[in-house]
Amino acid sequence: MKKKWLAIGLSLALAAGTVTGCAGSSQEGDGNQGSDSSGTGEVTTLRIALKGISMEDERQKTWFDNYNKALQEAGIPVELEVVEMQSGTYSDNLALMLNSGDIPDIIYFQGGDQVFAAQGVLEDLTPYIEKSKYVKDALEDFQQERLKNYPYLLFATPALTPVPVIRTDVLNSCPSAQTVLNDPTIENYTKLFEELMADHEAVWGLDGTLNGINAMFDQAFGLTNTWLKDDSGEYVYSRVSDQSLEELKYYAELYQKGIIDKDYLSANWEVKENDFYSNKTAIISGNQGAVINLYNSN
Repeated sequence: MKKKWLAIGLSLALAAGTVTGCAGSSQEGDGNQGSDSSGTGEVTTLRIALKGISMEDERQKTWFDNYNKALQEAGIPVELEVVEMQSGTYSDNLALMLNSGDIPDIIYFQGGDQVFAAQGVLEDLTPYIEKSKYVKDALEDFQQERLKNYPYLLFATPALTPVPVIRTDVLNSCPSAQTVLNDPTIENYTKLFEELMADHEAVWGLDGTLNGINAMFDQAFGLTNTWLKDDSGEYVYSRVSDQSLEELKYYAELYQKGIIDKDYLSANWEVKENDFYSNKTAIISGNQGAVINLYNSN
């Protein structure tokens, strides 16, 4: 039955992100999908651990109910059972659960997977991808190379583009909102940030890196490529270029004003999102697609 749950794990990976299958949970299959090779008609329940998912949320429960129904209609005798995670940091709670010996069949990781891969907990996905009907052809060249080096995680997704978001009502409450929309210069953005400080502990919520705010300001500072030509015509890595230095100077000004969260270096995804939902911060960035849709729905 392993062939069935790996097929599900791969399809979920296309929507949810970094997913692994766990070794030793079932018998090896022949790679065919969409049929019950045992002929028993029994349905196998596969436990899946995902961040931010709970069956207490009616929308999420409905989604999984419909997904399980679709599996049955497709002739795949499998259903997914979501593992309820304790409140708090997902990665920490996941590690505690796995170390206790409670290992779900399919796992969404946000770091920490190397430890369990070294213990032999995670399944090598290579043979299943080779036998897959859709996933094999959907992978980009860089994803295939990544799997050669580390075949335990499947991250079958287009290139991720961070997008900054702000609540519409919060933006519209600022006098300079329309000015920024009409003329999005650095100066106008700075004025908007200063207005947002009146009702927030900080404006920008980040999670230990500057990647989120870089997505907004890189082009404004001429950071349009990974490698840039300097005045002598030589190529220089963009993050050690003069343009990057000017961008960092601007961020330093924002940091001194409290616009960038002063605790951003020690923050993680959970802290960043919680601060945003509780209106402590006004702006965060998320990957275009599923993450932005999650912010919109919440």
